[in-house]
Amino acid sequence: MATEEYKDMFIEESREHLNTINQSLLDFEKEPDNQGALNKIFRAAHTIKGMSATMNYDKIQKLSHKTEDTLDMIRNHQIEVNSDVIDLIFDCFDGIEHMVDDISSNDATDFDIEGLIERLEHHMDTVTDTNKPKDAPKEKKKSITDHADRLQLDSKATDLIKKELANGHYAYKLSIAVDKSCVMKSIRSFLLLKKLKEVGTIVHSVPDVHAVEDGEFDAGFELYYVSDEGKEDVEHIVDSVAELSTKIVAPLVQEDDALVLLNPSKQDASSRESATPEKPLQSQDDKKTNARQENAQKTEVKSKQTGSHQQSIRIGMEQLDTFMNLIGELVISKGRLAQIAADHRLDDLTETINTFDRLTTELQDKIMIIRMIPMKHIFDRFPRMVRDLAKNRGKQVNFIIEGEGIELDRTVLDEIGDPLVHLLRNCIDHGIEPPEVRLAKEKPGQGTVHLIAERKRDHVLITVKDDGAGIDPEVMKKAAVKKGLRSQEEVDALSEKDALDLLWLPGLSSAEMITDVSGRGVGMDVVKSTIENLNGMAEFSTIKGEGTTFSLRLPLTMAIFKALFVGVGKETFAIPISNVIETISLQQEEIKIVRGTMTTVLRNNILPLQPLDHILHIERMEKRKAGDAMYAVVIQKEDKQFGLVVDRLVGEQEITIKNIGSSLKKTKGISGVTITGDGRVILVIDVNTLVD
Repeated sequence: MATEEYKDMFIEESREHLNTINQSLLDFEKEPDNQGALNKIFRAAHTIKGMSATMNYDKIQKLSHKTEDTLDMIRNHQIEVNSDVIDLIFDCFDGIEHMVDDISSNDATDFDIEGLIERLEHHMDTVTDTNKPKDAPKEKKKSITDHADRLQLDSKATDLIKKELANGHYAYKLSIAVDKSCVMKSIRSFLLLKKLKEVGTIVHSVPDVHAVEDGEFDAGFELYYVSDEGKEDVEHIVDSVAELSTKIVAPLVQEDDALVLLNPSKQDASSRESATPEKPLQSQDDKKTNARQENAQKTEVKSKQTGSHQQSIRIGMEQLDTFMNLIGELVISKGRLAQIAADHRLDDLTETINTFDRLTTELQDKIMIIRMIPMKHIFDRFPRMVRDLAKNRGKQVNFIIEGEGIELDRTVLDEIGDPLVHLLRNCIDHGIEPPEVRLAKEKPGQGTVHLIAERKRDHVLITVKDDGAGIDPEVMKKAAVKKGLRSQEEVDALSEKDALDLLWLPGLSSAEMITDVSGRGVGMDVVKSTIENLNGMAEFSTIKGEGTTFSLRLPLTMAIFKALFVGVGKETFAIPISNVIETISLQQEEIKIVRGTMTTVLRNNILPLQPLDHILHIERMEKRKAGDAMYAVVIQKEDKQFGLVVDRLVGEQEITIKNIGSSLKKTKGISGVTITGDGRVILVIDVNTLVD
């Protein structure tokens, strides 16, 4: 069964369940009484075990089974929930995750799990030996006998069934046997349990549910089951699993203070098989015809049952990228058609283009929605990382996440994972102080780290903040001098703001000791460069002794966006609208030179001006004359504004950005190219690297 098709599905679904386990384990560690979190862990672990058994990944199945045994002891209050046992369970599921990754990358089938198995068995043996009284007789399970059968139930299961019956639910005893000819009885039993759990609860199993799922039974097994479903519906669920030779569903009721099994007679037990009259022997052709009819009926029923439910399919990201590239070509063609219609004054074509424009825009919007992924996709990986790092550093951290549902284009989302890792690690390693230090400062022993995503009009703002020690500008100065990045004279001349901005320098670190997280001078410069490469902006603020806040401003998408076309001399350039604050008309007399810099006054504030032709070293055929029109495109970069001086404002247009060739990759201020409707190649301005 381990075909390539099923393997890919197994890998993807296993990763989803492992992510659920990670989140639920973190919740359970904080709240050991949180049965909902524990049940989520059980369900996800059950599913991984069943899938791995189906795919013949025996080591994953074995480790899942042993880990479940430990979780079962926790659920039965046989194991105390503490940091050590949570670490052990985390390690086991990490081991499963490594095996899944190895299957994905190397198509591996054999793994070394003995170390983890030994740790689990040692822990369970230790707990069992500690809890077992010396020379204590084995506790005999209580049972209830009715007029027809002896129920194999202990008092706990009996009380639970009585409670469910009192609340108006139904209870059943299911007697199941698998065909002797069945070669994969574990799959049949697992499928049955899975279907039953979807609409009810298995209270008790003989043998235990783990053995049933693993096919560790001889002739058959018994299940004690509660559900809102009636007897016929439960029988239908049982009948839907093939290769079961015995399928008896007997209701349980309460009479006085006892549970009574309405045990069917032998004839009743087989009534579902004998209810139809005997049929004459059929030929092979008749059997094939009937089989085809049955299959056709089953298909029709399935379509009716699923018709009212939302359906979904999995699509590879590379296919969505191809789809987006094709839409980008449509956008370019749309512009070309509009240009032709305008040049030749073709009214009929203009009308058609308007329809084409509307359809293209709708198509673009739909694919953009498909490409948008919730922040949860990457945020979910961070609680576990913060937990492990804080524990390793001997710190107490309350990690709070907000805005997991905010969506970003998958292309942008995939790029911001590493920057966020760097920021969060620095919060724990540099920001949050050890508990004793915080208490000495009259702060709570537990620090707080926030990770917040917010939608702001045409961009997303991600904030990472802590209530730690803050950043000391004097420490940054000393670190820059020590690393040889600045001289003592240079840092002495810096303002407090400029001293703090040393944080973004490549190779700078204020850590006194090199660890696996800090001290190598790698991290903050990566954050800044990555965000700026996405046409975003990274900045921070800090208060010494109170904490630090990092803000990442990101575009919603990198695929198709609006740009302002501007002209300088005979050249035309595109500036992403997300970087533009406003545009203003300039007269020569409004421009003043202050300390060698061109400036103008905008609403009583001095606005520095940067001529685009000077920055990009564009040679003019003719110099600008006194009466020539000039415009300033007001740009926001970090916490500063400046005006980009151009000759013309051409207008706004949707563009798709194309990667530039190797000869232009290192060109300062250029992020790529776009193609206009008339076939021209236009350079796209990268505001973040355009000026220092």
